[in-house]
Amino acid sequence: MFFGKKRNFRRVTKAFSLIVLFIFCSYILLGETVTLEIWGYFTQGVHGIYDTVERWNNTHGDVKVKYTYIPYENLNPQITRAVLSGNVPDIVYVEIASHASFASMGAFEDITSKVKSEEVVEKTNQIFEGPLASVTFNNKIYGLPDNSNTLVLFYNKDMFKRAGLDPNNPPATWEELEIAASKISALGKEIYGMIFTAFKSEEGTFQILPFIQMAGADYDSLDTPEAAEAIKFLTNFIKNGWAPSDVLNITQTESFDFFTAQRVGMALNGPWMFDALNDVNFDWGITLLPVNNKKNIRASALGGENVAIMAGSDHKEESWEFLKWLYYDDNNYVQHLKDGNRLPSRGGLMEFNPEWQNFPMNVVLEQLEFAKARGPHPQWPQISNYIQIAFQKAFSGQASPEQALKEAANNIKKLL
Repeated sequence: MFFGKKRNFRRVTKAFSLIVLFIFCSYILLGETVTLEIWGYFTQGVHGIYDTVERWNNTHGDVKVKYTYIPYENLNPQITRAVLSGNVPDIVYVEIASHASFASMGAFEDITSKVKSEEVVEKTNQIFEGPLASVTFNNKIYGLPDNSNTLVLFYNKDMFKRAGLDPNNPPATWEELEIAASKISALGKEIYGMIFTAFKSEEGTFQILPFIQMAGADYDSLDTPEAAEAIKFLTNFIKNGWAPSDVLNITQTESFDFFTAQRVGMALNGPWMFDALNDVNFDWGITLLPVNNKKNIRASALGGENVAIMAGSDHKEESWEFLKWLYYDDNNYVQHLKDGNRLPSRGGLMEFNPEWQNFPMNVVLEQLEFAKARGPHPQWPQISNYIQIAFQKAFSGQASPEQALKEAANNIKKLL
């Protein structure tokens, strides 16, 4: 009886083991549904990510994506805390100027080999130079450009006519910009030729740095005659009353209110402001940023977001499949057409949307070819802060352009 019980026990144990093995193998074969967590600061209606997530989830059963909205001002600090704690999302959307900082601290996965060896490489050949530079750090690629925007010059055609200017020939050079601003300012009290923002924030750097670049300098060569020429040029607009002194204290959105109210004839801003012109009662146009007469260098600010895989993600391969999917023509098109007047960071998509071939988006796309990334540099927030201090001092008369820029240059060189 003892041996019979033992044999029965063995049979039960063997059967139980087979059941466990079957369940385990079934688990492996069937696979577990993976959920990719994505962080970003896009609200509904300003980016196509919400539609993108829905389309992915409807066509992919084994890998789902979940998008989590985090306010703009909280996103970077929250990513930093996540990296320090080791509890990171799988994918993040970050503002272009922040990318190099996170790449330098090892937060983002190096995808250089993937980009160069897989089918998405065809699309990277079409990525505009500025956006591609923004995801590159130490010659390695740490993400893909998601969308791009840039600055153009808006102008009021009706005010041009009243000022005796040709509404079909907007300013193409700095000299022509001064002439137009002077004539428009003469139209009446509290009327200004042009407005821009020199607010002490990244928005200020976004608008002022392109003029320094068009003069032949950059953030790492502020103590040069070229950089001083650019700041003197803009300072004269304020001194001569061609631009309101409010430029020191207003954001891009607030500055555009001057344009829609017809208090200025020209405004430096971007395609995100197109919707604000839906109900205006005047004829308007946009054009490329006027170039320095002596240098003829085209430049503009590069804005937008990049998408990156977190180095600490447990689902890097699945995340890479999602990034590749974003770059397929129809997906790239829908994501940027859907909301927010955003543009893709690469060419080759014009046939999907005739609107991009027509005014006003065709002008923005042409300007985008000359847009430059801010930096990229891991210390960009500090660098930008010194640039802001410099142009605020110069525009307010606290220091000469040369003095303000020399001080900024000395501080920036310590960071480079």
